[in-house]
Amino acid sequence: MNISADQIAVASLLVSTITALCAIYLAFLALRHTAKPRVGIVLLNSTDEVLVCGTEAVFVFEVYNIGYWYGAAPAINITVYCNFDPAFEPIELRYGSIQETTNTHVRTGKGDLRYIRAEGLKLSRKGEAEKIHVIAKAPNSAGTFKIKATAFSEDGASTTREFWVRCN
Repeated sequence: MNISADQIAVASLLVSTITALCAIYLAFLALRHTAKPRVGIVLLNSTDEVLVCGTEAVFVFEVYNIGYWYGAAPAINITVYCNFDPAFEPIELRYGSIQETTNTHVRTGKGDLRYIRAEGLKLSRKGEAEKIHVIAKAPNSAGTFKIKATAFSEDGASTTREFWVRCN
């Protein structure tokens, strides 16, 4: 049997293409399985909404798994710190599937912000979210006040967001 140079070139091209596709697939799997989780935080209350001074308000934060275009690593054991301007009086934090877990232990932290935290949240896939409700008494004086939310997980996720709310 006589094999031509063209047949050898086609066979070589085919083997090279299959090898390149396998290498790309293996690189994609390695990228997907070594990704660190990414989480985000939003304040679902409208920041355009003006609070009435001296009244209780409910602030609803949503912590969500951002992921990447190629997949999302689970974020395990997330701790969320909800920090309020010293003029606020945080009363209670609620979280869980039906807000059944509560925390009333308010402390003063960095920058004299008063904080309350949620612990042990788990977000297993992209787009999954957990809501945290914080009941707080609004400041007695009018102005614009800072609320800062920070979240981190034991497997490397970390984010911080600042929100500004007005009180009249």
